[in-house]
Amino acid sequence: MELLCSLVVTALALAHSVVAFSPPSIPLNWTTVYACAVDVPSRVISGVVTTVSSNVTAASCVEQCDAQNYIYAGVENGNECHCGTGLAGTPQIASTGDCNAACTGDQDLSCGGAWRIQVRAISNFRPGASVHT
Repeated sequence: MELLCSLVVTALALAHSVVAFSPPSIPLNWTTVYACAVDVPSRVISGVVTTVSSNVTAASCVEQCDAQNYIYAGVENGNECHCGTGLAGTPQIASTGDCNAACTGDQDLSCGGAWRIQVRAISNFRPGASVHT
């Protein structure tokens, strides 16, 4: 019985250590649309403008996109922020485990992965409202 308890405690400790990242906090009335999606060379976010930075987090990307009046934001590869005006179709959903790149702005948070993007959108966007052009 003692061995069984020891194994259970060890298994729980290992399972807990697999969770490498804290959930990101998303500001400004934005919401997660895709926790992890497959990106493509033509990009899943349309009208996209991409910046690469040594200080990216999901929150900083959303704030950057919001300040420029974009309605979509995505983090990818740990250091990329994608701002856009829409989605280019419906992205293929990927396992959240594929979005395992640490954010350059906070190593405790995940920011997508290689060709894996975490997509967020402004939650109070209304069709016909003014957006970045």
